[in-house]
Amino acid sequence: DGYRSPVVIFWFVLLAMGLGIIFTVISALELCTSSCTAGHKYRLYGFSFETLGMIFFPTLTILHFFSRYYSQFHYIVFASLAVALGAEIKFVYIQKYIIGHWCQICLSIASLVTIAFFASITGLLKNNTNLNNLKGGMMRNAFYVSSSAVLMTIGFFFAQQGFSPFNQLQAAEEALKNELMFGDLQSPIEVYVFTDWKCPACRQIEPIIFETSPKILKQAKLFFIDVIVHDVSLNFLPYNLSFMVHNKPYYFKLRQDLNALSLKTEEPSLEDIQKIAKNNGVKFTPMNFSDLSMANNYFARLTKQFEIISTPTVAIVSKTTLKGKKLNGKEITHQAILKAIDDVKKE
Repeated sequence: DGYRSPVVIFWFVLLAMGLGIIFTVISALELCTSSCTAGHKYRLYGFSFETLGMIFFPTLTILHFFSRYYSQFHYIVFASLAVALGAEIKFVYIQKYIIGHWCQICLSIASLVTIAFFASITGLLKNNTNLNNLKGGMMRNAFYVSSSAVLMTIGFFFAQQGFSPFNQLQAAEEALKNELMFGDLQSPIEVYVFTDWKCPACRQIEPIIFETSPKILKQAKLFFIDVIVHDVSLNFLPYNLSFMVHNKPYYFKLRQDLNALSLKTEEPSLEDIQKIAKNNGVKFTPMNFSDLSMANNYFARLTKQFEIISTPTVAIVSKTTLKGKKLNGKEITHQAILKAIDDVKKE
């Protein structure tokens, strides 16, 4: 209909969006008071509120600016603000009754969204009131008011479903998992190789894993999990983890050399490890204690989750269907691993 918002309303909404960007940056930099800290411990569908704000406000600012030239953009801005307002109502409720702290920055952002929304709908309602067709204008106004209520309700329940506490330990473990991962990162198929550094049977399957790995990496994610059957295997875990995280392109050769070293000694020295690294043209970088502890706990949890009762074991699982297969000991062959992957894909 060629609608263009009044100049005052246009600049009013633009100012609110600009301030929204500024307050979001302040929140992201944690320059607000200590009362805001509690809010940083929550997420919306896994994303921080600052991340979503830095997407929402700049995008709406651009769309609102171009609404002066393309009237359809104004309706997109109006709808987005209505959904955002519904979500902000839920966030205010959460701050009061769940978090138990008022975040001044968050309340300011909620206020800016509220102001921008009412300014936007005011422009639309005023435009329809001025139409020559009074009945048509009233019908349009009724539509905008009712659609606002519907969009705000959608935003409210969208926020309610996606709101959750931020589990810092879980996030750190997920980041560690990504660092330990080899192969096709987009594949839903995951292959876990459970071994112990002093297990003779585990050493026997190492050539099989090495031979099969190129085909595994093309179609699945591959993980090497240390199972501590023999206590002395703990002496090799820090070096194995370091090679996986810091020297991923050379890991398979480094793993072979580490296996060879495990035949010679139960207590590898730093000089032994540095020699292995040097022979492979890489530098050994120790991992910090917190990451080592987290990795050890992660390995232990996976061992329990997959009900590993002996080594070696290869577990193949689909994250899509949650179905999988396990191969133990002499069952682990080149053909058996690839067949298990194909079977899990088809399930």
